[in-house]
Amino acid sequence: MNVLIVTNVYPTEEHPYHGIFVYEQVQAIKRLQPDVNFDVYYINGFGDKWQYMKSIFGVAKKVNKGNYDLVHIHYGLAGMYHLNPFVKHLPTITTFHGSDIQPKGGNGRLSVFVSRITAKNSDAAVILNDEMESLIKPYCSNTHMVPCAVDLQTFKPLEKTETHNKVQIVFPSNHERQVKNYSLFCETLEILKQKYHVDAEERELKNMTRQQIAQLYSNCDLLLMTSKSEGSPQAIKEAMCCNLPCVSTPVGDVKMLLDGVKDCFVSKEHNAEELAQLVTESILHKKNGLLGRDKVIQLQLDEDSVANKIYDLYRSVINI
Repeated sequence: MNVLIVTNVYPTEEHPYHGIFVYEQVQAIKRLQPDVNFDVYYINGFGDKWQYMKSIFGVAKKVNKGNYDLVHIHYGLAGMYHLNPFVKHLPTITTFHGSDIQPKGGNGRLSVFVSRITAKNSDAAVILNDEMESLIKPYCSNTHMVPCAVDLQTFKPLEKTETHNKVQIVFPSNHERQVKNYSLFCETLEILKQKYHVDAEERELKNMTRQQIAQLYSNCDLLLMTSKSEGSPQAIKEAMCCNLPCVSTPVGDVKMLLDGVKDCFVSKEHNAEELAQLVTESILHKKNGLLGRDKVIQLQLDEDSVANKIYDLYRSVINI
């Protein structure tokens, strides 16, 4: 089986962790299913947005001349080549990642517009949460909810390497990304200090290796996600694998992920007062339940389980 991966989220030397979950999914399928051969067309839009326009012709050329059984698109905007009327149709699966199709994802109307066209030209769509399903169904009825996997070998509970007097709270992104809503995070920490007398210190996920992130999760007390929109946030799943309690706004699939998990909460609104209260309850260990890592395993979000689901989808789309 020859599969062409078309994506704008994939690791490079300059950005080694950008879209690494796509790379890891490819590697897991190759390891488990040696009959699958992959070729990757990466649209590097970091410094040159014209790469998207070039892909309209570049991907079409590979599809028309290559010996592929299937195209797997990761991220709806990467399916821009469907605007080329001369591209032949191959069995196509698209994995949507949230910010491509969700209006609040922060990537603008063009991303949503192209993602809808991509969905129309897909034989199957992989989605990550219920909101995405409602957005995709009008354009592709064959949807499958398969969130991206977590590397259980990297993200696991580790011995603490730091001691702190202040409560250590992780902000799971960098401050510049508007969709991550850093201002709400800061407002929540201020309420924690003024109202609940919790002296907290922020820890930002920025310019860190995955091993450093796993250690940070083991050193900290809590992860606080204040995002406006998410698909199936890797940061939440990775923190769960390290048994780090999480508090989050109601985005993506976090309600499903954190349901029944010890000291984890999801707010009803994007509200700093509510988030501060939930953070306090988490710190005081007021909720019993499963450990986060056990919940991830229960949901079969390990690499092998997800890879096998995607492989089965490949086979169904090309009727093997």
